[in-house]
Amino acid sequence: MKPIVFVVLLLVCLGSVAVAQDVPRYEISGAATFLRDPANANRYGWLGSFARNVNDWFAVKGEAAGYYSKENARIHTFVGGPQFRINKDAKVSPWAHFLVGAQKDHQFVFPGNLVPRTYFAMVPGGGIDVSLNPRFSVRLGADYVRGFRSNSLDDVEHYRLQSGVVFKLP
Repeated sequence: MKPIVFVVLLLVCLGSVAVAQDVPRYEISGAATFLRDPANANRYGWLGSFARNVNDWFAVKGEAAGYYSKENARIHTFVGGPQFRINKDAKVSPWAHFLVGAQKDHQFVFPGNLVPRTYFAMVPGGGIDVSLNPRFSVRLGADYVRGFRSNSLDDVEHYRLQSGVVFKLP
Protein backbone atom coordinates (compact mmCIF):
# COMPACT_ATOMS: atom_id res chain seq x y z
CA MET A 1 0.00 0.00 0.00
CA LYS A 2 2.82 2.44 0.86
CA PRO A 3 4.55 2.12 -2.54
CA ILE A 4 1.28 2.96 -4.33
CA VAL A 5 0.79 6.10 -2.24
CA PHE A 6 4.41 7.10 -2.89
CA VAL A 7 4.05 6.58 -6.67
CA VAL A 8 0.79 8.57 -6.79
CA LEU A 9 2.34 11.46 -4.82
CA LEU A 10 5.43 11.39 -7.05
CA LEU A 11 3.31 11.53 -10.23
CA VAL A 12 1.23 14.41 -8.87
CA CYS A 13 4.35 16.39 -7.88
CA LEU A 14 6.15 15.75 -11.17
CA GLY A 15 3.00 16.49 -13.14
CA SER A 16 2.58 19.86 -11.44
CA VAL A 17 6.21 20.72 -12.14
CA ALA A 18 5.83 19.77 -15.81
CA VAL A 19 2.73 21.94 -16.19
CA ALA A 20 4.36 24.94 -14.47
CA GLN A 21 7.63 24.92 -16.38
CA ASP A 22 6.59 27.74 -18.73
CA VAL A 23 5.87 30.02 -15.75
CA PRO A 24 8.95 31.85 -14.40
CA ARG A 25 9.74 30.68 -10.90
CA TYR A 26 10.77 34.13 -9.61
CA GLU A 27 9.96 37.74 -10.47
CA ILE A 28 12.07 40.69 -9.37
CA SER A 29 10.71 44.17 -9.97
CA GLY A 30 11.84 47.73 -9.45
CA ALA A 31 9.70 50.82 -9.88
CA ALA A 32 9.48 54.56 -9.46
CA THR A 33 6.56 55.58 -7.25
CA PHE A 34 4.29 58.53 -6.60
CA LEU A 35 2.52 58.64 -3.22
CA ARG A 36 -0.34 61.04 -2.57
CA ASP A 37 -0.50 62.05 1.09
CA PRO A 38 -3.77 62.88 2.92
CA ALA A 39 -2.35 66.32 3.73
CA ASN A 40 -2.11 67.00 -0.03
CA ALA A 41 1.63 66.37 -0.01
CA ASN A 42 3.22 64.58 -2.92
CA ARG A 43 5.99 62.10 -2.26
CA TYR A 44 8.24 60.40 -4.78
CA GLY A 45 10.29 57.31 -4.27
CA TRP A 46 11.21 53.74 -5.15
CA LEU A 47 9.78 50.25 -4.84
CA GLY A 48 11.41 46.83 -5.01
CA SER A 49 9.64 43.48 -4.89
CA PHE A 50 10.40 39.79 -5.09
CA ALA A 51 7.74 37.21 -5.95
CA ARG A 52 7.85 33.42 -5.94
CA ASN A 53 5.30 32.02 -8.42
CA VAL A 54 3.60 28.97 -6.93
CA ASN A 55 1.64 28.31 -10.14
CA ASP A 56 0.49 30.27 -13.20
CA TRP A 57 -2.00 32.44 -11.25
CA PHE A 58 -0.67 32.67 -7.64
CA ALA A 59 2.55 34.05 -6.15
CA VAL A 60 3.90 34.94 -2.72
CA LYS A 61 5.32 38.47 -2.80
CA GLY A 62 7.53 40.61 -0.59
CA GLU A 63 7.93 44.34 -1.15
CA ALA A 64 9.93 47.25 0.26
CA ALA A 65 9.37 50.88 -0.71
CA GLY A 66 10.52 54.35 0.28
CA TYR A 67 8.86 57.74 -0.30
CA TYR A 68 10.38 61.17 0.27
CA SER A 69 9.18 64.79 0.30
CA LYS A 70 10.73 68.25 0.29
CA GLU A 71 9.87 68.67 3.97
CA ASN A 72 12.47 65.99 4.82
CA ALA A 73 9.73 63.56 5.91
CA ARG A 74 10.13 59.92 4.89
CA ILE A 75 7.86 56.89 4.73
CA HIS A 76 9.03 53.29 4.25
CA THR A 77 6.85 50.21 3.86
CA PHE A 78 7.87 46.57 4.30
CA VAL A 79 4.97 44.29 3.30
CA GLY A 80 4.24 40.84 1.94
CA GLY A 81 1.37 38.60 0.89
CA PRO A 82 -0.42 36.94 -2.02
CA GLN A 83 -0.40 38.15 -5.62
CA PHE A 84 -2.93 36.87 -8.15
CA ARG A 85 -2.56 37.04 -11.92
CA ILE A 86 -4.87 36.55 -14.89
CA ASN A 87 -3.61 35.54 -18.36
CA LYS A 88 -0.05 34.83 -17.30
CA ASP A 89 0.98 33.96 -20.87
CA ALA A 90 -0.73 36.93 -22.53
CA LYS A 91 1.05 40.06 -23.75
CA VAL A 92 -0.88 42.11 -21.17
CA SER A 93 -1.33 40.39 -17.82
CA PRO A 94 -3.48 41.98 -15.06
CA TRP A 95 -2.53 41.30 -11.43
CA ALA A 96 -3.81 42.09 -7.94
CA HIS A 97 -2.20 41.80 -4.53
CA PHE A 98 -3.09 42.17 -0.86
CA LEU A 99 0.02 42.89 1.20
CA VAL A 100 0.39 43.44 4.95
CA GLY A 101 3.34 44.40 7.10
CA ALA A 102 4.88 47.54 8.58
CA GLN A 103 4.97 51.22 7.68
CA LYS A 104 7.65 53.42 9.20
CA ASP A 105 7.18 57.20 9.18
CA HIS A 106 9.92 59.71 9.92
CA GLN A 107 8.17 62.97 10.81
CA PHE A 108 10.03 66.26 11.02
CA VAL A 109 9.36 68.06 14.31
CA PHE A 110 10.69 71.35 15.58
CA PRO A 111 13.59 72.09 16.33
CA GLY A 112 14.90 69.91 13.51
CA ASN A 113 14.50 66.32 14.61
CA LEU A 114 13.15 63.35 12.67
CA VAL A 115 10.91 61.21 14.87
CA PRO A 116 10.36 57.61 13.66
CA ARG A 117 7.05 55.78 14.23
CA THR A 118 6.12 52.29 13.06
CA TYR A 119 2.57 51.08 12.31
CA PHE A 120 0.81 48.04 10.93
CA ALA A 121 0.24 48.58 7.18
CA MET A 122 -2.09 47.19 4.54
CA VAL A 123 -1.52 47.57 0.78
CA PRO A 124 -4.27 46.27 -1.53
CA GLY A 125 -3.83 47.09 -5.20
CA GLY A 126 -3.26 45.91 -8.71
CA GLY A 127 -2.05 46.71 -12.16
CA ILE A 128 -0.84 45.28 -15.43
CA ASP A 129 2.38 43.80 -16.74
CA VAL A 130 3.10 44.34 -20.43
CA SER A 131 5.43 41.59 -21.61
CA LEU A 132 8.21 42.69 -23.95
CA ASN A 133 9.78 39.22 -24.11
CA PRO A 134 9.57 36.01 -22.03
CA ARG A 135 11.97 37.37 -19.38
CA PHE A 136 11.14 41.10 -19.23
CA SER A 137 7.96 43.13 -18.63
CA VAL A 138 6.93 46.72 -17.97
CA ARG A 139 4.72 47.16 -14.90
CA LEU A 140 2.07 49.81 -14.17
CA GLY A 141 0.14 49.72 -10.90
CA ALA A 142 -2.00 51.56 -8.39
CA ASP A 143 -2.38 50.83 -4.67
CA TYR A 144 -4.13 52.00 -1.54
CA VAL A 145 -1.60 52.24 1.32
CA ARG A 146 -3.00 52.44 4.85
CA GLY A 147 -1.03 52.75 8.09
CA PHE A 148 -3.00 51.77 11.21
CA ARG A 149 -2.19 53.88 14.23
CA SER A 150 -3.37 53.19 17.79
CA ASN A 151 -6.33 55.55 17.33
CA SER A 152 -8.37 54.83 14.18
CA LEU A 153 -8.98 58.57 13.73
CA ASP A 154 -5.24 58.98 13.20
CA ASP A 155 -4.88 56.23 10.55
CA VAL A 156 -2.86 57.37 7.56
CA GLU A 157 -4.22 56.76 4.05
CA HIS A 158 -2.16 57.14 0.90
CA TYR A 159 -2.69 56.45 -2.79
CA ARG A 160 0.26 55.12 -4.75
CA LEU A 161 1.10 54.89 -8.45
CA GLN A 162 4.04 52.85 -9.71
CA SER A 163 5.77 52.26 -13.01
CA GLY A 164 8.74 50.01 -13.48
CA VAL A 165 10.21 46.82 -14.84
CA VAL A 166 9.89 43.12 -14.01
CA PHE A 167 12.64 40.55 -14.54
CA LYS A 168 11.38 36.96 -14.76
CA LEU A 169 13.81 34.25 -13.65
CA PRO A 170 13.46 30.52 -14.40
